[in-house]
Amino acid sequence: MRRYAIGVVGDVHLGAVKWKSALALGEQLVDYGYRIVSGGHGDLAKALAEGARKSTRYRDGDLISILPGLDPSVADERGTYSLQTAMLW
Repeated sequence: MRRYAIGVVGDVHLGAVKWKSALALGEQLVDYGYRIVSGGHGDLAKALAEGARKSTRYRDGDLISILPGLDPSVADERGTYSLQTAMLW
């Protein structure tokens, strides 16, 4: 079965309401069979990853981080896979 990836971008810092929305989004995307691609750092990536891991359908490979630098540790445990782009800003 083909699994599609969907990119999610947004704020690095989230308030309580946006945090809850990002948690729910992460869980629902994985529930529906999507992989999640994010920037790999900040509150949004953390909330998406936390929500995704709550899904009963979660498995390795569901979280992909595209990082702006060369340091994979920036993504912490937010992504199953990390891509370092060396596109420092």
